Amino acid sequence: MDLKKKDDIRCNKCESPCSTCEKEKDYCLSCDGRNELYYSYKGNCYQECPAATSPDLSNLKCLGCPANCNKCGTLGKANCYECSKGWLLEDGYCVLVCTKSGYYANSAGTMCINKTEFPWLGPFFTYISIIIIIAVLISKKFKKETEIIPSLVAMISFVEFFAIWFQIWMALIFEAPKQLYFTLIALIVLIILNVVNYFYVKNNVMSADAMKKVRLSQKKVKEIYDDEQAKDRRRKTYEKAMAKVEAKKDGKKYVDPDRG
Repeated sequence: MDLKKKDDIRCNKCESPCSTCEKEKDYCLSCDGRNELYYSYKGNCYQECPAATSPDLSNLKCLGCPANCNKCGTLGKANCYECSKGWLLEDGYCVLVCTKSGYYANSAGTMCINKTEFPWLGPFFTYISIIIIIAVLISKKFKKETEIIPSLVAMISFVEFFAIWFQIWMALIFEAPKQLYFTLIALIVLIILNVVNYFYVKNNVMSADAMKKVRLSQKKVKEIYDDEQAKDRRRKTYEKAMAKVEAKKDGKKYVDPDRG
């Protein structure tokens, strides 16, 4: 509409991609969708809303985000989900310093995170480890051949494995690369220790058990042999005694066959 002349009021056709326009034929109030330009913002049409705006699907307009916010939603006031550099995201708002108790800036300096989550997991893994240690010591008392160190390494490794993977997950969630690197190193060390423990058990403990079984077997064979020898001696003694009795009855002199 041209309002320059009051006596010449008329409507001018908008220029694509404008569907409706204001003041100028290319200052869009809404877009016609050509070339996938649907969203209007400050007289221009966009395929996607520009930074610091969010799409309003009800009228295909881009709405400005709150101050210091790069990306936001359209519902409610606390609708920001990415803040400008130097600002921290906290419950949909952008703040310079975290305000909630227990919340601190993440390592990337982009959001406030709760660093007091899951405080019970540390003691939980500790209690499980203590129970395992007590169980191994009890086993050693009732079963002397139990190897304490290999048993502890093997059993506690399961607890450590789950604890380390949980730590890795938490480091990823809280965007803490330094903690992630140290945790990965701990995982590598754990794997190496278990491999070394496996070969130690295989080459030493299992070999010692095998030798012990051999010695026990040899001892058993010797006991059987000694028992047979004792039986043979008793049998010979009995036979000699009976021979003496028979010789005495017949009035003969007994001659010991072992003496000739």
